[in-house]
Amino acid sequence: RGYEFFAGRILDRECDASSSVRHFENLFKKSHWENLAEMLSNELGVLGVVDDYEEEEIYKEGLTDLIDNLDWGSPQEVKEVIHDFEILDKRLNTFDRFLEEDAVKVFVGRSPITKSRNLSVIAADYGYGSGRVMIVAIGPKRMDYQKVIGVFKSLAER
Repeated sequence: RGYEFFAGRILDRECDASSSVRHFENLFKKSHWENLAEMLSNELGVLGVVDDYEEEEIYKEGLTDLIDNLDWGSPQEVKEVIHDFEILDKRLNTFDRFLEEDAVKVFVGRSPITKSRNLSVIAADYGYGSGRVMIVAIGPKRMDYQKVIGVFKSLAER
C-alpha cells in the first residue's frame, strides 16, 4: 500500500524534463520502438515493452535487468516472474482496455499482465501520427517510481 500511495503522489506532480527524458522523447517522436524499449531497460532497470498496434509488433528488452533488480524470495516467486514473461505477449493483447490514451497507469503487485506480487507495472497508451503505441515498464516493487513515471508523463505531455 505504501508503494501505491507513493506512486499516486508522483502521478500528481509535474514531470522532470532532464536530458535522459528528452532522449526518450526523441526516440518516441522517431518511432524507434526497439531502441525505446532498450533504453527503458537500460536507464530505468526494468523490462521495457513497446507494443506498436499499427505494425502488430511487440518489442521487449531487459529481462536480465528486471531479474537483477528483483528481491528474490522462494523458488515459486521466481517461477511466477518467468511465467509472466512467457505469456506477456498474450496478456498484452487485452491489456489496452485498462488504459486511457496519454494517461499513465500504475499497478503495484498483481496487474492485468503480471500475476507476481513482486512486480510493478507502469503503462501508458499513446497516440502518434495516425497510430497508437502502448509502452510498459515492468520492474520490482521498489523500482524508482519517480524516474519511471517522469518519463511516461513526459511522453504523454509532449
